[in-house]
Amino acid sequence: MSETCMTAGISLEPMTPEIDPKDVNPFSGRMRVIDDYIRERKQFDWVVEQLCWRGSIGMLFGESGTGKSFVALDLLAALASGAGAWCGDAFAIPRPRRVLYAAGEGRFGLPHRLYAVRQYYAAFGLPIPPEAFLLLDGVPMLFDQGVPENVTNFIAACLHLADDGHGPLDLVVIDTLSWATLGSDDNSNDDAMFIAQSLQRISHELGCAVILVHHTNKAGELRGASNYRNVLDFIWQVKPDRTLECYKAKETDFFKPLSFNLEPQEAIDGETSCTVGWVGIAERATFQSLRDRLVEFHAQHASGDRFTAREIASILSDACGKTINPDKVRMRIESLINLYSTSLADPNRAPSNLNPRVYVVR
Repeated sequence: MSETCMTAGISLEPMTPEIDPKDVNPFSGRMRVIDDYIRERKQFDWVVEQLCWRGSIGMLFGESGTGKSFVALDLLAALASGAGAWCGDAFAIPRPRRVLYAAGEGRFGLPHRLYAVRQYYAAFGLPIPPEAFLLLDGVPMLFDQGVPENVTNFIAACLHLADDGHGPLDLVVIDTLSWATLGSDDNSNDDAMFIAQSLQRISHELGCAVILVHHTNKAGELRGASNYRNVLDFIWQVKPDRTLECYKAKETDFFKPLSFNLEPQEAIDGETSCTVGWVGIAERATFQSLRDRLVEFHAQHASGDRFTAREIASILSDACGKTINPDKVRMRIESLINLYSTSLADPNRAPSNLNPRVYVVR
């Protein structure tokens, strides 16, 4: 792999692992007793609540010009900036994440898009730390049959990033699947399974979520082999009417369609690009005000004070004169881990309506 991974002014050339993968038993450490396996499966490390988790593999697809790459960049920016939510306040982001965008197409306009989305989030008090949002000028080749060194080197370069003191990657976005699978037959299920194995290697060895950006066919449907529909954990579609829809969800519920606009945003040297503005739900500014209210609520109460989400929502609703949904409070407050801890009302009993989760002021 000749591409260079860039972050915060540091150039990282892909490296060859010290241990030859052929010398490692692929089944080592993967056999567990049933209780341990069930326990591990119950503990999803959500990258975005009820959407994707570390270890998941998904796809974002749509027709050309629908804005799918803008949606992908908006997701990455929300994670890297620690926005606390995505799609307005539709989905909670439990904590800031480290992300990588592998760009196979649209690279000429990419600096303008990145500048625009960075400025957009900064305007809401959400600056993106340089080390949290990484760019790869190119994509890993997922279809190197018989020559897996490209994926191996990609994984090794990504693992090397964790040594810089800023932690491992949480999400990798590959834009697009077509560029990452040159030489494959789009409609071959055998080729799709080989590509899926490469994706599973990346996800498993990096411990991150992976999202592929992909195109539709001429009929506007998901392009390519049916095995993609079978093996992926989730699939989202960007429709021509600027809606994001759930096409497949293996471990989560289907979400309702979410509308967005592509809003003009100043880019480099006075040029213009676009950013995603979610509509039909609470805007980011409103969501930020809920965060601010929770910060103020924390400042007004003593360390050790305990409240349920319903109690907090009731107090905030009385204070601002409008109804605040307890579920929105619950999603937002769980991202403020430096201000609130969580426990059950009675830690010795199982959770229930009579024994709800409480939030404790730190």
